Amino acid sequence: MPSALTNPMDALRIANSIYARLHPNMAAPFSFSLVAVNGPRLVRCAGGLEVQAQALPPTPPDLLLLPGLDYKGDPDCKKLLSSLHAETDLLIRYANAGVQIGAHCSGTLLLAHSGLLDHKAATTSWWLVPTFMRQYPNVRLQSNAMVAEDGQFITAGAVTALFTMLLRIIERRAGAELAQNTARFLLVDYTQLSQAAFVSK
Repeated sequence: MPSALTNPMDALRIANSIYARLHPNMAAPFSFSLVAVNGPRLVRCAGGLEVQAQALPPTPPDLLLLPGLDYKGDPDCKKLLSSLHAETDLLIRYANAGVQIGAHCSGTLLLAHSGLLDHKAATTSWWLVPTFMRQYPNVRLQSNAMVAEDGQFITAGAVTALFTMLLRIIERRAGAELAQNTARFLLVDYTQLSQAAFVSK
């Protein structure tokens, strides 16, 4: 969904604005851009919206966030994941360079497909749990968790859980005060730890 691209930029831009008011003589804590393998190029989102992605930076970033995939069922998803060789190679290269990597919803499937989540704790959207467990049994899936962290990897549930993950990142990198103020601005309770209440019975 397009919001998987715009939500992180909105949250970090808001965090920067709040930080500037609190610390007018300090540099913004976050700089960010939308990038793509083989960029710069237009990226078409589910629903048809096109956004301009930049080329990858010359040096690895501190943090890489993966958007969700356009999930259309297991067979289509397996075919898509198997075609993303350049993206998978990039994830492995960045992980080896110490980059923190985050993913949410169906984007967690790409991170798991890379093998980087093997024997690590992770979560995904509740409705993807059966698919995730079948395809990636070596991942220690925490199916009820809103956000799961293990070393340099952070994963989250569906698209609104992305805000919870982002606020956790803001807190880790720029302090609890900024995360709390950003959460209040966004009307997000990032202290909610479980997605169990949303699981269809």
